[in-house]
Amino acid sequence: MVVDWPAAQDSQVLAVRLVSIGEKFSGRAVRMALAAEGFVLGKFAIFTSRRRMAVALLSIASLNKPGTFDVHSIDLQRYGA
Repeated sequence: MVVDWPAAQDSQVLAVRLVSIGEKFSGRAVRMALAAEGFVLGKFAIFTSRRRMAVALLSIASLNKPGTFDVHSIDLQRYGA
């Protein structure tokens, strides 16, 4: 699935951090929860939710450097935020 990005003048940035207290989130649980809500792992190796017309509405990046999700190892990872 291809997700296009809105023009710069039409986009806004709002940062929200989700941090686990105690045990880290399993990568598999993160991937499955995001997929259940319609997010796809794509451009820039981040999860993106789209509008009906395939324009990015919301994106989720990892707080672990470099901020991306590796499609091949996400299920084996643990995320604290």
